[in-house]
Amino acid sequence: MNFFPIYFGTCSGTKIFEMLATQARAARALLHLGVTVFFASAFVVLCNWPSIKKEVTGATGFLQEKCGGIRLTQNGIKPVIEPDKAKSFLVTSGFEFKYTPVEKIVPADISIHKNAGTGVIWSPGIIAFWRKVADDQYTYLPLIYSPAKLKLSKITMTAVELSALLNSVASSKGPYNFKFETLNITTLGQRFVPVISIALFVLFYIMIGFWTVFFALVFSSVFGFTGKRAYRTMPWSRLFAIVIYASFPPITVASLFPALSLPYIDYQTVFLFCYVCYLMVVLIRVEKTLTPANPEDDLKSS
Repeated sequence: MNFFPIYFGTCSGTKIFEMLATQARAARALLHLGVTVFFASAFVVLCNWPSIKKEVTGATGFLQEKCGGIRLTQNGIKPVIEPDKAKSFLVTSGFEFKYTPVEKIVPADISIHKNAGTGVIWSPGIIAFWRKVADDQYTYLPLIYSPAKLKLSKITMTAVELSALLNSVASSKGPYNFKFETLNITTLGQRFVPVISIALFVLFYIMIGFWTVFFALVFSSVFGFTGKRAYRTMPWSRLFAIVIYASFPPITVASLFPALSLPYIDYQTVFLFCYVCYLMVVLIRVEKTLTPANPEDDLKSS
């Protein structure tokens, strides 16, 4: 069965699980999950695109005024205005900026302001964007850097790990991914709006996909080994596929929260709550589908 009939079937009720109870396959379920996560991540990014562009435009205009632009010198990447003076601003309520005139970045340079969820850290060796995804857990995107020193890293890391990583890839001698003498920060910011959006898409794709597969493995293992007879006698791969398909409505509902920037509750909390509730209903439907209408006759015949 193709993706869209299954997706809309899971989102409109549980009847489709009567068919999936006997025909679901794990490989196809994972492929359909990848498509669902793709659309959910794209939805989040598209809804946040206007706010991303507005924040970048406002923030870069402010920083252009305070720093006067970005200048490439013999000692690295420096602001035009007061290049030897440290600078720190809370540009908006959730976005901070930090410039340190020394090449070494320390953990205290990241997330200086408690309410900041995103920010830019600038040293003579690197300019990077960071995003806080949980308590003391960050992702980063290098903006101006030396490609020769860039290396793979963990998806999320602590402030200590992030500062160590930035120091390891920073270079005050270059060469950098941009060839310039002086850059206007506002112009540079507009170039990075698509880059930031793509990075946000990748972040959500990995996050949504990881947590879905993780909980699907947990739930299918628990019900496969300790659940009722209908689940224990079913091939584990089919049960896993059913649990994967049951995640589609929770993914859809939970994606609305980051997409609409709704406060107080994050994606993981909404997803897990909806997943547990919907999965219970789905498994009851699956059990009724696989249980004979007259169990006593079935036992006698066997």
